[in-house]
Amino acid sequence: MATEPTPRSLAARDAIGLLVDRAVVQLVVLVVLGWWLIETGTTASGGVASPGLLSALSDGIGTLTVVAGTICYYGSGLALLGKLVHDAAALANTA
Repeated sequence: MATEPTPRSLAARDAIGLLVDRAVVQLVVLVVLGWWLIETGTTASGGVASPGLLSALSDGIGTLTVVAGTICYYGSGLALLGKLVHDAAALANTA
C-alpha cells in the first residue's frame, strides 16, 4: 500500500527564492507601472485651461491613461498572485 508524500513546509529560504524570481520582479514592475498610470491619468485633465480641442484631447488622453493603467494594474496583480501560488504549491509538493 503506497502512501502519498506529505507536502513539506516552505522555509524562509524558499520564500525569498520565490520573491526574487525574474518573472515575479517583472510583474511587480508592471503593477507599479499600472498604479502610476492610474495616478497620472486622474491628475492629467486639470492641467489644460484652454477650451475646445486641447481640453478634449487632454481629457481623452487622461481617460486612456486611466484605462491602460487599470488593465495593467489589475491584470498584473492577478498574474502575480497566480504565479506566486503556483510556484509555492509546486515547491511544497516536491519531495
